[in-house]
Amino acid sequence: MEEQSSGTGSRELKRRRSEAQEPLSHMEVQRPSAQSGEVTAQGSTAALTNGTSMVNGDAHLPNGVNHNAHDDGPPPPLDQSWREEGANVSLGKMLERLAQFCMTDLTAMVDELEEMPVQPSAIPINGMTVVEDTDEVSLTKKRKIMDFAREQRDRFIRALVISDFSRNADDVANVIDVNLHLRKNDFAVAESIKSIGQLKLDSAQAKQPNPNIELAMELLSTGKTLSAPEYGYLPPPKITAKDLLKTLREMNVMLATRLNLHEDVPTVFESYSIANGRATFVVPAEFEVDLAVIDEELTSSFFFIDIRFLFTPSADAMDGGLREHFEVEVNRAIRDKGLQGCYDTLHNFVLTHKINILHQQAGELHRGRWYETIKVDRMRRNLVVQYWTGRPGKKHWLEFGIASGASKGKAVRMPASPVITVRWFQSGVEVEGTGLDIDWQQICLEDILLQATAKHALAMLTAARNGFQTLTSGLLSMSMSVDVADDSAAEHILALGFPPLRRELKLSILPIDGQHSIAPPSTAAAHAQQRLNEEPTIDVPRRLASTLSAVTFETVHREATNLKWTQVTDLARQTNLNALFGSDHWQWRAYVPNTSWGTDWAIALTVSPAGLKWWTVQLQAASDGNGRTVTMAHEMSMSADTDRVPSRKLLLQVARQAVAQVSFTAISLQLQPMQIPFRLEKQKLMSSDPSSATQRRMVMFIQFSKLVKRSQEKKWKPWALEPVRVTHHGAERKASDDTSTTLRCRHDVRLVLKEGIFTRLRQHLSRSRDRSISISASGALAIRLSTPLGAPFIDQLQDRLASIYRLDRCVSILHNAQARCDTVSLSVLSFTYNSSSHYSAHLAFPSNPTQRTRLRLEPPESNPHARIRIHLENSLSTAHSQPFEQFIALLLLTLPLLTAPCLTSRGVLLQIRSASWYSLKYLAPFPAVTFTLRIRVKPNSSTGSGQELKWHIEQERTKVNAESLPTELIASLRELWKTSDPQVGYSGLGNGLVTDAKGISKALAKIDSVVRGFGGAEMAATVKSEVRTGSAGAPAGGEATVKNERKDAKVDVIAID
Repeated sequence: MEEQSSGTGSRELKRRRSEAQEPLSHMEVQRPSAQSGEVTAQGSTAALTNGTSMVNGDAHLPNGVNHNAHDDGPPPPLDQSWREEGANVSLGKMLERLAQFCMTDLTAMVDELEEMPVQPSAIPINGMTVVEDTDEVSLTKKRKIMDFAREQRDRFIRALVISDFSRNADDVANVIDVNLHLRKNDFAVAESIKSIGQLKLDSAQAKQPNPNIELAMELLSTGKTLSAPEYGYLPPPKITAKDLLKTLREMNVMLATRLNLHEDVPTVFESYSIANGRATFVVPAEFEVDLAVIDEELTSSFFFIDIRFLFTPSADAMDGGLREHFEVEVNRAIRDKGLQGCYDTLHNFVLTHKINILHQQAGELHRGRWYETIKVDRMRRNLVVQYWTGRPGKKHWLEFGIASGASKGKAVRMPASPVITVRWFQSGVEVEGTGLDIDWQQICLEDILLQATAKHALAMLTAARNGFQTLTSGLLSMSMSVDVADDSAAEHILALGFPPLRRELKLSILPIDGQHSIAPPSTAAAHAQQRLNEEPTIDVPRRLASTLSAVTFETVHREATNLKWTQVTDLARQTNLNALFGSDHWQWRAYVPNTSWGTDWAIALTVSPAGLKWWTVQLQAASDGNGRTVTMAHEMSMSADTDRVPSRKLLLQVARQAVAQVSFTAISLQLQPMQIPFRLEKQKLMSSDPSSATQRRMVMFIQFSKLVKRSQEKKWKPWALEPVRVTHHGAERKASDDTSTTLRCRHDVRLVLKEGIFTRLRQHLSRSRDRSISISASGALAIRLSTPLGAPFIDQLQDRLASIYRLDRCVSILHNAQARCDTVSLSVLSFTYNSSSHYSAHLAFPSNPTQRTRLRLEPPESNPHARIRIHLENSLSTAHSQPFEQFIALLLLTLPLLTAPCLTSRGVLLQIRSASWYSLKYLAPFPAVTFTLRIRVKPNSSTGSGQELKWHIEQERTKVNAESLPTELIASLRELWKTSDPQVGYSGLGNGLVTDAKGISKALAKIDSVVRGFGGAEMAATVKSEVRTGSAGAPAGGEATVKNERKDAKVDVIAID
C-alpha cells in the first residue's frame, strides 16, 4: 500500500507541475514590454494583473516622475561567474553518480542485513498461518529497507525536478542570476547598516572631553581639592624593616619545613634554595622558578612568584596579559598536581618556547644568507627544516619535536619527562644516531645546520673517497681536511693527489647550499662540477676519475699546442682498447708531433690510476673507411727521475723517445720473421754535469752471425764479435736545400772486429773524411745510418756490413795489385793503378743494391781504358763471385794491350768486343788478317797450384781470311806459333801464342813485324818512321776504334774462363 501511495504521489506531482507551467508559458507570451510602446498616451492603461498598483497618471510610475522622462538605461549586468565554477556538474554526470550512490548504498544495506540473523518462523498448519511478526531483528530489517527506499525516492524525485528544470535551462539560469543579484544587494544593505552603526560606536571613543583647567590648577598647586570626595578608608599600618625581616624568616622556615618533611619534591626540583620568603627551584638549561607559601597549613598550596629562563635567546621577563595567564596556569597546575605539576607545566612551556625560538631563527636564516637553501615547515609543536633545497634528488631535513621521553622496552622507576628530539633524514632515510652535539642552553639553529651539513658532506666525501680507492686500487694519494671559515662554517675537502698534476684536485661540498666545488678551476673542473650538481644519481668516483683525466689532458693539450703538435681526431671506435692499453686505463688521446711523422705512427697517452702513460701507436685505415684504428701500441718506459707533470720539457723528451721507440719497433717487426735474435735494453748515459740527472737511451743488441750470414756456406766465419750494438741518436736536422717532408732518424751501429780483420782497411778509414763509417785502431767499427721514421733498415744495415766487407777485399786486392788507394769510403773508392802515367780509377758505389756501380777514369783524355770503360763498368755489376777482383785483373791485363806501340800505326784496327775479348785487324796495304785476343784462365805454371790469367792470341779462323792471305804469311805465322821466348814472356801453342800482361806488348810487336813484312816497302817505311818518331798522338785505333767501341758497347762481358 505504501508503494501504491508513493506512485500515486509521483503522478500527482507531475500533473500539478504541468498545470503550473501552462499559465506561465501563456503569461510569457502576453507579457507587456516597455520597449514595445504599449503605454501610448498620458492616462492610458495597460493590461493589469492581480496585485498591480495604480496611481494617478501613467501606470507603473510613482509620484514625482515625469511622464515624459526617458528610461534610465539597460539594467545592471548580472554576475554569472557561478556558471564557470568547477563545482558545476553536468546532468549526465549527476545521474551517473546518483545511480552509483544508490548501488553503493544498496550493497551496503544488503551486507548489513546479511549480518542480522532472523529467528525461523513457525511451521504453517495446513498451509494456513496468521502470525504477527514480532521479531525485533526482522522489524529492523524491514525498517532499514523502507528507509533506504524512501531516501532513494527522495533523491530521484529531486533528480526528476532538476531534469525538468534542465528543459528550460536558460530561464532557470536567468532566475539564478537574478536571485544572486538580489541576495548580494540585500547583503550589501545589511553590511552598510552594520558598518554605519559600528562607526558611530567607535566615534564615541574618539571624543575628547573638555579639560577642567580650574581643578587641574588646584590639584597642582595645593595637592588637594575640595570637590574630591572623601571615602574614609583607613590606611594600613606601616611595616617596619624588622617586622619584614621577621616575616621573611618565618616564611623561610615554613618553606624549609614543608619541603623537607611534608612535600614529595620531584627529582628535577632537588636543586633548590630558600631565601627572602621564597623557594627557588633550578632546572639546568631550562628555567629557575620562585614559589612561596602563605599559610602553615599543609593543605595550602604553593603559589607562583616569578620565573627566569636559563637559555638564550629568551625573554628577560613576562609582562602584561601573558604573565597573568601564565601565572594562573602555573597556580592551577600546582593546586592540582603539586610540584610535579608545576614542573610539567613549566617544562612543556620551555620546550615549546625553544621550538618557537628555532622557528624564529629559521625564518631569519631563510631571509638571510640561507635564502633559497632551506625550507621551514611548522606542524603544531614540530619544526621541520629542510636544507640543501637546491640539490636535485631526494630531500634532506632536520625534524625538531617533543617526545614523551619514555624508554622503549625498559622499566624505569622515575616518571618520563618530555624532551626535544632531533630526527635527521638524509635522502629521505632517517639517520640512526645523529651524533649532533646541540647546546640547548645557547640555542642557535645555524650552528645546528652547519654541524649537520658538515657531517653530511663528510659522509658524502668519505663515500666518494672509499669508492675512489676501490676504483684506483689505492694507487692514488688522498687526504681529507677541514677548512673552518670566519663564520664557523666547517668545509670538508677531499684532496686527490695525481702525479701528472702539480696541484691537488680538491673536491668540497659547500655547507650552506650543498653544491659541489672543485678546485683549482678549469674547463674540465667546471664541467664536472656542473654534472655533480645536476645529476643526483651520478657515480662520483668515476666522475672524479674522468675529471682527473680531463684536467690532465687539458694540461697536455695546452703544452702540445704550444709545440704545434696535432691531435688525431679521425679515430674510429675500437673494442680492443683494453688489450692495447691495459684494462686500468680511463681515457686516452693521440698526437702527432709534426707532419713529417706521416700517417702511420703517433704518440698516445693514457690516464690510469698509476698516472700518465705514454705510448707509440701504429695507425691504419679502418675496415669501413671511416677514420683510423690502432693496430699496435708500445708503452714508453720513462726513467724514475723524469718529471711526470706535463711540460714543454717532458713533451720534447717524449717526442725524442717516441722516435727511438718507433724505430726500434720497426726493426723488431723486421727481425722477428727473419729469426735473428735481438734484445732491447736501456743504458745509462752519464752527463758531464754532475748535478744533472742520469739519462737513459734505448739500445738494441743483434746477433752478428745471424745478421750477416745470408748463405749456407759452412766455411763462412763471422769477422766481428757478438753482438751488434744499435743506438738511436734522434732525428736528423734537415739541410737547407732538403725539401722532403719525411722525418729521418740517425742510428749508430757499433761492433768490434776480430783480431787481424780489416788491417789494411783500418789504415785508410782512419784517414777518411767519411762520417758514415769509422774504425778505431783497437778494431771498433762504427756505422752511421739515416732512415725514414718507422722504416725498417735491417736490409740497409746488412748491405752496409756487406759493403764494408767488400771494401776491405777491394783494398786488399788493390794492395796486392800494387795500386795506390787515394780515397776509401763506402760510397767512393779511388785508386791509381799506373803511377808512371798517373792513370786512376774512381768507383762510385750505389746506395741501392739494384743500381750499378759507376766508373770514372782519370785523366779522361789520355787514359787508355776510356775505350773500354763501359765494359769495365759492366764487369763490376756481373753476378760473378768476385767482381772487383775480376775488374782489377782486367784493368791490369788490358793496360799493356791498350798502350801497345804497334796499335798506334796506320792500317791496324783493334776492335773491342768485351773487356776480355779483342780483335786485331790489319787493313790494306797489309794483308787482311785478323787475330783474336782473349783472356783465359790457366793453371799457374810457376807455383804449380792455383790459376792465373793469360792472353790467348790466335788467328781468326774464317774461310775468307784463309784464302786471301799469302802462303808465305801463313807459313810465317805457323812458325811464330811454334816459337817460345820465356824472357819476352810468351810461348807458342802451335795455333797461337800465350802470354801474360808483361809479354802482350812484345807478342803483338812480333806479330806486327811478321804481318808488315808482306805489306810493301812504302807502307813499311811509313810505319817505321811513325814508330821511330812516335808521331801518333791519338789513342790506338783512332776514330775507327771509338766507333767500334760504341758499336760493341752492348756486347755482353765474356766471363774469364
